[in-house]
Amino acid sequence: MAAVRKNSEAADPDENLIEIGTITKPVGLRGELKIFTLTKSPSDISHYTSLYVWQSGVLQKLTIEKMRVKGNIAIVKFVGIDSIDRAEEFLNSEIFVDPDQLPATESDEYFIRDLLGMEVFDEDGDFLGALTNVLELPPHDVYVIQKEDREILIPAVKEFVQEIDIKERRIVIKYDSGVED
Repeated sequence: MAAVRKNSEAADPDENLIEIGTITKPVGLRGELKIFTLTKSPSDISHYTSLYVWQSGVLQKLTIEKMRVKGNIAIVKFVGIDSIDRAEEFLNSEIFVDPDQLPATESDEYFIRDLLGMEVFDEDGDFLGALTNVLELPPHDVYVIQKEDREILIPAVKEFVQEIDIKERRIVIKYDSGVED
């Protein structure tokens, strides 16, 4: 039950856009920008036809001219950004993509944004709470389930996660309530 690398929802007017990274600094003098990505791999952003960035309260569409990967960072040259001065205008800007451009997921993969807020039940149908966060830890993701003042952490693996129904916004997990007593 893998969750695809975190994609947080945009907080600005177009709530449908998905954050995929942040511009951290210019590279060189010709307008290239270093981008810290939230995708599985920095090279993943090369698959998007258009990226969006909020600049001075205006949503701007950017087109990738060329891109290279250095470690876990993407270095991108956008069409129309041809100088270090122009590149510096975008520092610390978050980059977004239209959800229609997101890659298809495998049958047992889900975007974290699609899981958040889902109701979680045990195998007997007892309501355990809502999924409020997904912790991305090295061995596997962990689902954070919240109900009132109680928090339950469940490994996001097939042994515990029995069913995820995106349409019904429902997750069924194997859970022993005696463990928390």
